[in-house]
Amino acid sequence: MPAEPMTERDLLTRDVYAHYGLAHYLAQCLEHQLVNALIYGKLLPSVAGYTKALGPITRADFENRFDLFTNEHFDETMGGLITRLKDTRKLPGDFDVQELMRARDVRNFLAHRYFKVRAEDFISIVGMHRMLAELYEAQQLFDRVDTAMTEACFTLAEAAGVDRAALDHHIALDLLSKHSRANVIDDASSESNSGA
Repeated sequence: MPAEPMTERDLLTRDVYAHYGLAHYLAQCLEHQLVNALIYGKLLPSVAGYTKALGPITRADFENRFDLFTNEHFDETMGGLITRLKDTRKLPGDFDVQELMRARDVRNFLAHRYFKVRAEDFISIVGMHRMLAELYEAQQLFDRVDTAMTEACFTLAEAAGVDRAALDHHIALDLLSKHSRANVIDDASSESNSGA
C-alpha cells in the first residue's frame, strides 16, 4: 500500500524536528570546543608548570592526565565550562564573551524549555515557520561562536607552545582517520545488505 503524500504540516513538522536536532548538534560542537580551549588554556600550562618544577613526565602519565581532564570537563554543563574558561583569564582580548553567554542561554532554552514554550506555535503552520526561523538563527549563532572559539583555541594552543602547522596537520590526520573508519563501516554494511 503506497504511503500517503506528506502534507505541508507534515513537512514543516519534519523540518522543525530536523532543525532542532541540527541546532543541538551545533551547540554540542561548541561545547566540545570549550573543552578544547580548556585543554590548551588550563591543562597544557599546568603540565608545563609541573614538568618545569619536577622534570619531564611520561607519555602514559600525560595521557592519564589528559583522559581525567577531558572526562571531567565533558561531564560539565556549558555554563560550567564557560565559567572555568573565564577563570583561566586566557581568552584572546577580541573574543566576544557576551556572544558566548548568549549561545549558552539559547542552548539552555532549546534543551530545557523549547517545545514547552513553543507548544502553541508547533500546532500552526505560521508558528512552525516562526520556529524554523528561530532555529536557523540559533544554528547561525552556535556556528559563529564555534568558529570564534576555534580561533581562540589556536591562539591558546600557540601560547601553550603548540605549533599551529603541527596542530593543523594532526587535525587533518584525525579527520582522515575518522572518514576512513566510516567508509569501512559503510562498505561492510553495503556488502551485508547486498548479500541478504
